[in-house]
Amino acid sequence: MTDTPPTFLHSPTKGIFLVGGVTFLTTTDNTTMALLTKLGSGQGYLKAGFLGFQKSGKTYTAMLLALGTRALLKLKGPLGMFDTEGGSEYISARVKAETGQEIVGIKSRSFDDLLQVGKECIETGVSILIVDSVTHVWRELCDAYLKQVNEAKRRAYEAKGWRFAPKTALEFQDWNQIKGRWSAWTDFYLNAPIHIVICGRAGYEYDMSTNEDTGKKELVKTGIKMKTEAEFGFEPSLLVEMERVQSPNGEGGFRLGRQATVLGDRFGLVDGKTAVDPTFEFFKPHVAALTAGAHMPIDTRTKSDLGVSEEGDTEWAREKKARVILCEEIQGLLVSAIPGMGAEDKKRKADLMQQVFGSRSWTAIEGMDSEKLRKGLDRLRGCEKPAAVPADEAELAKAGLAPVAAPTTAPAPAPAVQTSNQPPATVSANGARLADELVVKLEEIIGQQGPAALRWMCVNGWLQKGQGFDCLSAERAAKIIDRPAQFMRAVTAA
Repeated sequence: MTDTPPTFLHSPTKGIFLVGGVTFLTTTDNTTMALLTKLGSGQGYLKAGFLGFQKSGKTYTAMLLALGTRALLKLKGPLGMFDTEGGSEYISARVKAETGQEIVGIKSRSFDDLLQVGKECIETGVSILIVDSVTHVWRELCDAYLKQVNEAKRRAYEAKGWRFAPKTALEFQDWNQIKGRWSAWTDFYLNAPIHIVICGRAGYEYDMSTNEDTGKKELVKTGIKMKTEAEFGFEPSLLVEMERVQSPNGEGGFRLGRQATVLGDRFGLVDGKTAVDPTFEFFKPHVAALTAGAHMPIDTRTKSDLGVSEEGDTEWAREKKARVILCEEIQGLLVSAIPGMGAEDKKRKADLMQQVFGSRSWTAIEGMDSEKLRKGLDRLRGCEKPAAVPADEAELAKAGLAPVAAPTTAPAPAPAVQTSNQPPATVSANGARLADELVVKLEEIIGQQGPAALRWMCVNGWLQKGQGFDCLSAERAAKIIDRPAQFMRAVTAA
């Protein structure tokens, strides 16, 4: 790549331009080359946020920022406020005195009201919207979801005559629905052509830490965050933490102040700075860096094609479902042909699995892709005849699963292609496989960790992809059997 700026031969949005001597064609129609456009025209709207504990000065400082921004940018509209805790009554006189207009808004905690107020502020020409506190809106959304879920379940249970016990708290599966609904506000906040200042309650972040003296795990405070949807707390381009501080007054007492600490300034002008009882002058560098009239919203539409079917399955889910179905059919076919559970019958099934799938391990077969499973199933049914019939093909016919084909001379197998930097899997030169009793012993040791163990063996060069435990060298199988605990620790730690 080159850092040479592009030289436009025609229009920068449609035509031909050169970059480092290479010619590119641009278009503005709906072709695959219509996504690129000029960026960096500036941010035109203030997106600020204040977080802090109770009585830390969030509302008052947010008002100072809003009034200063309105005056600096020469905005004409009134201030708007979504008031969840009555703060508008204490700042309305100051707002009226400095703007000559009444503050407008609503006292509510409804998430739907917040979205509607935001849209009305744009339509009516409100200059700046203050949301105080967004924490109450987040809690209302969570409470409303829990209430509606309980109500729907209550109706369903009563219709069937069942006893209903309401949920008392949200569960893991509920958060995806709530976050999806909340994203409508996040998108509005980032993209709306209006200045928005939000206030939110602060809460502690916790994490588990090991006590050096006792060696026990303890829950410790690791930081402070805004009490709202986790990701939204970091969306503001100017994020400020407010806190109460005390300083000596020189008379034997203390003076109480409100300290502002800038946690984030995307312009980098006041980032990390602090001020006690800040005025608008403290925040002015950030506001002055805004580009009046500039507005380039982020495309938040869901457009990515994940290959979802009419049943709602993705390509990955369809592959997984196909493998499960094919394995069940293969297992059913083997049991139907060889229903016995004796040692001889088990050996015949294992031999068939080895003949058709190249493995005596059912866990390895379950991990094969659907195409390989389908070919193996077709072969078991007699729908596909191999070009070269091994000597034990008679076992298939004996089980009634496939006819015996005329023996032919098989071509020499092509050398295996290594797909990683690992050494090739250890299999004896004459193609010998582990004895059945060793395979059974390995499966007993590994148990339900079979897929993880096979992946570990492939990564470490013990096996090749698609091979089972029966392809291990006798030496490595002996290591596992001699030190099973050590081997399983290595697998689970991977």
